[in-house]
This record gives sequence, C-alpha cells and structure tokens, in this order.
Amino acid sequence: SEKGSFYSGSKDRTAFKCDREGNPCIQFQGHEGPVCSIVEIGAKVVTGAWDGKAKVWDTSNGTCLLTLDAGAHAVAVATLPTGEIVTGSQDKTLRVFRGESCVHKIDEAHGDIIRFITASSNAMATASNDGSVKLWSFDGLQMSALGGHQSYVYGVEFSGDNTEIISASDDSTMKVWSINDSQCKQSVIHAGTVWQAIPMPNTDIVSACADMIVRVWTRDPARMTSEEERKTQQEIAQQAAVAAAQKGSSSVPMDSVIDISKMPITESI
Repeated sequence: SEKGSFYSGSKDRTAFKCDREGNPCIQFQGHEGPVCSIVEIGAKVVTGAWDGKAKVWDTSNGTCLLTLDAGAHAVAVATLPTGEIVTGSQDKTLRVFRGESCVHKIDEAHGDIIRFITASSNAMATASNDGSVKLWSFDGLQMSALGGHQSYVYGVEFSGDNTEIISASDDSTMKVWSINDSQCKQSVIHAGTVWQAIPMPNTDIVSACADMIVRVWTRDPARMTSEEERKTQQEIAQQAAVAAAQKGSSSVPMDSVIDISKMPITESI
C-alpha cells in the first residue's frame, strides 16, 4: 500500500482505504453486515464481515472481484504467502480458498468463535474465544495448541524471526510463546483487555489496551523506562485485575446480542 495509507471497516457495512491524513480515497461497498476484518494482498484487499462472507476487492477502483462463503456471522480473514485466502468465523470453521474454490475446510477448528488469523512464511495461527491460540500448516493440519489465557484471545502475531507468537487477550494479558516448544515465555499483565499486540522490526512489541493507552515493550535494558515507572505500571495492572475479578464477567449470550448493523449511527455533517 502507499506509504502511510490504511484501511478502515465499519458497522455501516463498508470499508475505506484512507491516505496518511485519514482522508477516504476508495470505498468498498457490498457487504450485508459490519466489516470486521481487513487484509491487503498486493493490489487487492480482502474483507470479512458479519454477513458470513469474505470479499476480494481491486484497491485501485473498489470493484468486488470475488465473494467467498466463509461460514456464519463474523468472519476473520488472512492471506498466505501462497496467495491463498484463509477465513475463520463464528461457526468455528477454518477455510482455505484458492481463488473461488475452498481447498481445505477444518470443522471445529476451535471450541468457539475464531477471532483472528495471521500467517508467517511457513505456518498460520488462529485466536479464539475458547481462550486458545493454535498453529496450523497451510493445508489445515494442526501443529500445536497454546493454552493459558483465561478468556477470549483477540489477537495473535508471529515475531519477525518466526520463533515466537505474541497473543492479546480479554484476560488483561499479553503473552509471548515459544514456537519451538509451545511454552509461554512471558505473560505481561495490563490494566484492562489487551485488544492487540504487534511485534516491531526492532523486536519491540506494541500493545493496545482497553485503558486507552498504547504501550511499547522492549528487551533492550538501555531503552527501558525507569524502574519506578515500571513498578507503577505493574501495580496499576494488578489493582485493575483484582477489581475485574471482584466485578465478575459482563459477557452475554451471543444469541441475545443486537445486530450491530441495526444499532443507531451518527451521520456526519
């Protein structure tokens, strides 16, 4: 993509490509549910939505090139180095598409909704509401399962050297896993839900938390913040964890949740 540009998906059932200033450049319109997942592949972009579909678009003009039946309700999308498209959805099924054809289908890939999918040069990883992260071969064979989170896992990414997995969870932790032995190497507590954690080229990790703070984590002692500030961060996170445990779960059954696309929206003026 052009330097600094990005994509945005919305509950109004559309997606946009925006320039570095946030100005919409191209609109992608055609889904029948809120757009919840977007990934770019060359001159194309793939979107997943709450209509159980994945769509492939031409980024130059917004034309829909393919519509893929990806399961039910919310759909997560990713692309493989092979050019194939991977989808996961609320029906717990993982699908691999080559063009219009579904070449691999893994039923019950997880015990709950598949939230996120990512791929490295030789494997793919999935995150789920069942609290686990799983690693898969490109042809859909499960390689390992990483268990340890106490709630939904919202995000998962491979480290730059493909030796680690970084996961983000509703249990207020970011975890770093060794791919070699499937063990958790580190669990970093936050003051709220960790929505996503992304490894950077210099091996730092950036996390986005529900406390509205983005944090940068490093292994380099010379770049670490002061010991006092790190201690304060840990204390705040621990206090938040205790408060959350006392409050209990605020989750509700999925079948009682209102369709987000039917909720009121605020029109721009």
